[in-house]
Amino acid sequence: MRCPTNLVTCRRRRRYVKQCGKSVPAFLVVFILLVGCAGEPSAPGAARDRFTVLPTPDGVESQPSPTPTENPALAIPEFVVGLLDPGPTLDPIERVFFRNGRDLWQLTGDEVNPALPQGTRFGPYDTAPQGQRVAIVILTEIDSQPAEAIHIIESGAAPGEPLLPPRVTAGRNADPAITALVWSWDATRLGVVYDGPSVAIIHLSPGDGGPAAVTTEITLPDNIRTIESIDWSATGQGLAIVARADNGQASLWVSSLDGELFEVSAASLEGSRSVAEAAWLPGRGRIAFVEERVASSRSLGGSMFSITPNGSGRELLVSSGSFAPAAEIVELAASPGGNFIAFTVNVPGQGGDATFHSLSLVNIDSGELIRVPVTHEFRVTDLWWTVEGLLWRAVHRNAETVDTISDYVGFEPFLIGRFNPDTGESRFLFQSIAD
Repeated sequence: MRCPTNLVTCRRRRRYVKQCGKSVPAFLVVFILLVGCAGEPSAPGAARDRFTVLPTPDGVESQPSPTPTENPALAIPEFVVGLLDPGPTLDPIERVFFRNGRDLWQLTGDEVNPALPQGTRFGPYDTAPQGQRVAIVILTEIDSQPAEAIHIIESGAAPGEPLLPPRVTAGRNADPAITALVWSWDATRLGVVYDGPSVAIIHLSPGDGGPAAVTTEITLPDNIRTIESIDWSATGQGLAIVARADNGQASLWVSSLDGELFEVSAASLEGSRSVAEAAWLPGRGRIAFVEERVASSRSLGGSMFSITPNGSGRELLVSSGSFAPAAEIVELAASPGGNFIAFTVNVPGQGGDATFHSLSLVNIDSGELIRVPVTHEFRVTDLWWTVEGLLWRAVHRNAETVDTISDYVGFEPFLIGRFNPDTGESRFLFQSIAD
């Protein structure tokens, strides 16, 4: 539950008086308390919300933050002001695509079928917002050199012409390989992450006879070494980018459609803390993100917060200490309606490596946490929001772990389950069979 500004201010004054009360007379303490809260009355009969102080992973109690504003030392670009627009809530997808080994599968309702001809070699992909199309990197060769090209495939159709000319990805003059694709919510643009790293926006043809695609390169700071995640705003007017620097610190940035960047982390008065992952919240004009407990070259997710694109309004959504002392919140998936966030939690295993702990939802408005049942022997690898609720895929706990922003690419048997947060119904839809 979020704390109203007047309650945060009033309780902060009480803490100060309590700390200093030993050095002043008791009647003066009472007088200060009365004056400190006198100017902040509630409406007649209205009950004050309670601020719940949650334990942080190291066992130290967190405290309500000051009324947050953006850092006055940083100028806010005009494009960031536009990203404050809450934007629309969105329709859930009707079909999802997922990879298992060398095959791309599609799930429609309760049916699982191949999505590509057998033997098609492919790389990163992403399902369009309504699930009717998938953007996918098809791997090929040019003059015996590895090459790749982005294709947009309609459901059940074979790959057609590439969106852009194929790129050679090996050799002296090779282009960087594509590591991730992300559709905009209105399906008019693709965010592309390249090895190197770099980020680009592909603007798709509006169907007016113009060029099939136009690319805008986003110039990252020279010290950026990896891209942890990217996600589109619900308005389709910008990207949220989590980029890790060579010192191990990962920052949250937003980008305009023409490639202008703004560092959200640096704009926050709470300081530039390392960020593990981020997801834009439809209909709210806010970005959910996971704050790292320790900045490093590997993501170590801590608690989940939300913030506006200009760096103000930072709010705690979920404390990782609610699950275990050293728990890590990792993958985020915001519901199209903007009212839930699904997330997975890892805890240290016997050897110190991250081990899957649980799958949960948080109701953003009420703060309620909902545990999603998952078979104990499995760990969740993929999350989607569909018309029936949250869809998840899980593989065996001993399956190979791939520490990238890509989807799981192993061969192990898997489960697909669905959870409806409105009814609480949970069921398994599909289980693959081991060879």
